[in-house]
Amino acid sequence: TATTLLGYVIHWALHQRWSGPLRKSHMAHHLVHYPPRDLVSDSYRSAGKDSAVYTFLLAFSPLLLLPIVLWLVGWVSLPVAVAAFFSMALVGLMNDIIHDSFHVRDHWLSRVYPGYESLRIGHFVHHRNMKRNFGIYSFAWDRVFRTFRR
Repeated sequence: TATTLLGYVIHWALHQRWSGPLRKSHMAHHLVHYPPRDLVSDSYRSAGKDSAVYTFLLAFSPLLLLPIVLWLVGWVSLPVAVAAFFSMALVGLMNDIIHDSFHVRDHWLSRVYPGYESLRIGHFVHHRNMKRNFGIYSFAWDRVFRTFRR
């Protein structure tokens, strides 16, 4: 879907030098809080105010509001605008929750989410090789753009 493509592109962009402070914030997650040899903990080690999630929300909030703007100018209907807004917000929330759960030892999602361990392993591949597996709960776009690795 378009929202998982957006998630893929944004995560990929966070790994590019040209993304500046967004990259710096995201690299703290990779290199300080969860380096390749220390990928799990008993509770999530957040970057706090330096979290890429906050930077990401600020940087991409105009995109989240785009469906509402398109409705205000009459280019889409209100139901389409609301559906697009909530779809993007839900995907963002799912990415955040599922991503954080991967780094928590014995997280409850591992017991209820089919295919969870496979996704978790794919995410850990990303931590060991930051040019691979930019998806969080879907690696479909990684397959399309040939960044997927088992």
